[in-house]
Amino acid sequence: MNQSVSMMLTGGLIRVLQGFAQAAPTLLVGLLIASILRYYLGHQGTRRLFGGDQWRSLPQSWLVGMLLPVCSIGVLPILFEMRRAKVKPGAMSAFALSAPLFNPLSLLYGLTLSRPLVIILFALGSLIVVTTLGLFWDAFIKRSSHEVSDEDPNDSQGDHLIGMRRIAATVVHFAREATGTTLGITFVALSGLALLAAVLPYGAMQHSVERDDWWAPVKMLFVAVPVYATPMLAMSQMGMMFQHANSPGASFTLLILGAGMNFATPLWFGRHYGWRSASLWMMSLLLIVMGISYAINKPLVPPGVEPAGHTHAFDIYTNPLTAYHSISLSTIQEMVGKDLDVSVIAALVALAVVAVFGLGCRAFGIDEAWLVKNAKTHSLASSL
Repeated sequence: MNQSVSMMLTGGLIRVLQGFAQAAPTLLVGLLIASILRYYLGHQGTRRLFGGDQWRSLPQSWLVGMLLPVCSIGVLPILFEMRRAKVKPGAMSAFALSAPLFNPLSLLYGLTLSRPLVIILFALGSLIVVTTLGLFWDAFIKRSSHEVSDEDPNDSQGDHLIGMRRIAATVVHFAREATGTTLGITFVALSGLALLAAVLPYGAMQHSVERDDWWAPVKMLFVAVPVYATPMLAMSQMGMMFQHANSPGASFTLLILGAGMNFATPLWFGRHYGWRSASLWMMSLLLIVMGISYAINKPLVPPGVEPAGHTHAFDIYTNPLTAYHSISLSTIQEMVGKDLDVSVIAALVALAVVAVFGLGCRAFGIDEAWLVKNAKTHSLASSL
């Protein structure tokens, strides 16, 4: 294997490991919220939370998404429960895109990094995106195409669980999902980082997306679609882009597409709504984002800031290895380890513990049906 191929593969591995570490805290939150929706809110409560069949379902889903601290990976297990509860497709689309963009902490962080007006306008821009796309999605998708069959045996099993058994079911579902489909789609989501590391050598974007470059939003489009970025990382990127007088349109593109989705998002919609529908959803999203990006590109140029002409803000999206790095296990450990702080390490340890428990539940056949069966047996014995 030649040096360039080894560097591409090793750089991709480093980016995937870094992305997984960044995703661990919000992935745990997403799994927990999904389990709570399943066993505490139930189908009706979940539909009410996201606006039901009312006109307010789109803005309400956007608002709920803005309040939950999840990323574009952590939102995926919640989408599974929303679909199971028969939430409207447009509301699901609105939540899927808005939840990873902002949360109270990232919003406050963003306000300290750039002009408050810009952050507010970007938040309103995200509302326009998810509302427009949600209206299109509801009009295109027939209601029957996303409903779960009434014969699903798991639909009402949770009703038999009360007290500690309901808590146990929540914990078991939480743990099993950490080792199931969610884990698989997590690595699908992170595969975009490996692709970028293979395609973009270190420093390849240091002179890209300048504010006077008409193609800047389009260039960022090809980077933002495969990128996985947490809300906090996206906010820091936006701050650096405005400090270096990069393109505001490219900044909006990076926020909506880089933080709001990843490779797993269209895959999830394609799996559940059909690939033709998912393709139309994706194309509509790209057209809406590009339209807004070019509309705001000139008006939001920060006054009094001269373009630097270069930036290291996007180095995190390119291959982390240079020609001076040796390709070894110690290099991988050093590069991945430097991004680990106490909170990330704690989240990784918690995720590992949950995964081990989930594997144990799978090995011994402990799931919702098992808990319901034992709950019914206990109730029958008590009545006798």
